[in-house]
Amino acid sequence: MASLANGQREHFIEPPTPLCESCDPQSYASLEKLARLHVEAEETARLANLLGGSLHTSLALALLAPAGVVLLGGTSVFQEMLWLAFALSAALAMFYRYARTIRRPFARLRLKRFAASMSATLIYTGFAWGAGAYLSLPPGAGLAEVLASVAVPAVAIMLTLREREATFLFLAPSGLLTAFACVFNSFAEGVLGAAAVVTTCAVLCALAIWRDPRRFDGFFKPAMLPLK
Repeated sequence: MASLANGQREHFIEPPTPLCESCDPQSYASLEKLARLHVEAEETARLANLLGGSLHTSLALALLAPAGVVLLGGTSVFQEMLWLAFALSAALAMFYRYARTIRRPFARLRLKRFAASMSATLIYTGFAWGAGAYLSLPPGAGLAEVLASVAVPAVAIMLTLREREATFLFLAPSGLLTAFACVFNSFAEGVLGAAAVVTTCAVLCALAIWRDPRRFDGFFKPAMLPLK
């Protein structure tokens, strides 16, 4: 304290004490490394769950495809067998990728490559099931049959993979092809059937988001798509 000309005293404020006097740059680096390891461990766990679920998905699709031909099919035998080959090849590709990756189920880079390949496989699966609207469904198919051909495999994927992006990747091609088939093939009441297909896909996507809650800022950062 020092005396001033007017008799008042000036109070000097001491600088605040650092929150952590013992912290050094090396400690901060260790904390950053620990946080990065936590993120990587969380991602590895999610990808490992995706790997485990892919086996059940491939088996479910392999069973649903022939069941769909028996219950919903009504075209020529050649067209039904052609579509069945498409659908089963998608299930077989999924099982093959699972069998290759399960040998080292916790190798992070291999899991990320598996996730990227699963994304392509799911898109192909969606196209294969969407082709069923042209090859397997009869010309006089009703709205319930058309919606079942889209919704049943999508629900199976949603329940087994438990990743909302997996449902999106399947429904995008399958729903689009089926909606166009309603208009071009004039079944399921045409445009009304196409609108019902699009609405059903939107409801299933919303259900997939509800079952897989994540922060909105991570919506465009799915764990199963990026390689880096």
